[in-house]
Amino acid sequence: MQQQSNASASKIANTYEFGTFADRLSHACATLEVEPPHVDYEDGEPLLTDDLVAWIKSHGVNMDWLFCGIPTALLKTWSHAHKEERQILEYLGTLDETEKEIFGACIKMMATREVDAEQFIKLVFAQIDAHRAAKAA
Repeated sequence: MQQQSNASASKIANTYEFGTFADRLSHACATLEVEPPHVDYEDGEPLLTDDLVAWIKSHGVNMDWLFCGIPTALLKTWSHAHKEERQILEYLGTLDETEKEIFGACIKMMATREVDAEQFIKLVFAQIDAHRAAKAA
């Protein structure tokens, strides 16, 4: 399969849309499990009111995608936001099997809301440090 040129890919990224504003708003609300904001329309187009701006800010919804259906900024924002996740995956590659088990058990505790993110970080590093100290002794 031949790769698309950057110019061709850029053209697609700037013309591809995901339904109407109402479709994207509905999708965002369903995905984020939040109530939709009140939206005022003029001539069929959504108005950028203070309430809508506050809702967008509160839920971190990308305005390019919401209003125009352009996914480029959304994808860039997602990629930037997941830089930390990539760093975590890199870190996981440095762990031994026991340390990976510790990390996994702590992740499960966070997933079941036994601990929050801050507690998770403290717990996982404390347990890994303890494991390493015991291994070094």
